[in-house]
Amino acid sequence: MFGTLAQKGDFLQLKTKVLKHENFGNNTETSKEMRIEIPVGNSGGGFAARESYHTLPKRDASQFDADVTEPTSFKRQGIEPPRCSYMPNPEFTDAARAVKFNGALIVEAIVTKQGRVEEARISRGLPYGLNQNSMTTLKSWRCEPATKNGEPLAVVVPFEVSFRLY
Repeated sequence: MFGTLAQKGDFLQLKTKVLKHENFGNNTETSKEMRIEIPVGNSGGGFAARESYHTLPKRDASQFDADVTEPTSFKRQGIEPPRCSYMPNPEFTDAARAVKFNGALIVEAIVTKQGRVEEARISRGLPYGLNQNSMTTLKSWRCEPATKNGEPLAVVVPFEVSFRLY
């Protein structure tokens, strides 16, 4: 097999021919050119269709003066969780739309004392470039910060971002 591989937007375009060589003489043939388009995710670190699904190690959130406590223990510690009021949906990529992809990813982020979503990172990702679109959109989200005894508190929380085509 021989050919070329090139990225075209959210797709890898493979153009290939198969070389067939018969040992019963000098009869060598090639097939017709085949063109295949493969949807891919963010290719910043190479061509990858999926981000990691592995559990992330605990982060050092001290630079944000954040409480890294699990959200399930907020109530026990007297913490009111953040409430997000501006949460636009991330855009579908052309590749995800082409295959009618549906799914959800999990993002771990710090909601600061000012209500900004900072230091987001993928905890469970999706293919087709949806991770990058989510990370970009999360930067625009605005929340009421978590509070403890009426004082704003930065906390680390998981967000689920869903992609659904109807």
